[in-house]
Amino acid sequence: SGYAVLAARAAQSPPPSGSSRASSPQNNRPVAVRWEWWKDPEVKKAIQLSDAKTRKLDNIYARQQVDITPVVDRMVVEQDKLNQMTKERVADEAAYALQVSQVETLWARWRESRTVMLYRMYLELQPDQYRKLMEILDRRFSADGRGRGPGPGR
Repeated sequence: SGYAVLAARAAQSPPPSGSSRASSPQNNRPVAVRWEWWKDPEVKKAIQLSDAKTRKLDNIYARQQVDITPVVDRMVVEQDKLNQMTKERVADEAAYALQVSQVETLWARWRESRTVMLYRMYLELQPDQYRKLMEILDRRFSADGRGRGPGPGR
């Protein structure tokens, strides 16, 4: 229950201020996870995560990255087109709206893939491990002053 809401706060810090999307500053591509919590030695110890389980979680992450790459590649192209349209300011509103819709649809597919990946990861945890992980994440996000991030369940 509540995995989608918890997914947002569990896998990454909220985006930088003024940004509504998580992306890598180097290449403006979305990132599924900014902090690989399943590899963090302190987290592994605190939630008693075995090496075998860490590998399984890493495989889930790697599989999602491979599966979503074509969507991300297309999203980058479509976002570049939208940026160019915005800069040039010559597109009619209908064409611009269509391009916005294409970009937003791809972002939605990326977010959906990411949330399902996180759910798969969380299903690998025992209830007590999951509870401890959520406590760690709550402390981490409240300590940096950004809170739990956007969305319901704040």
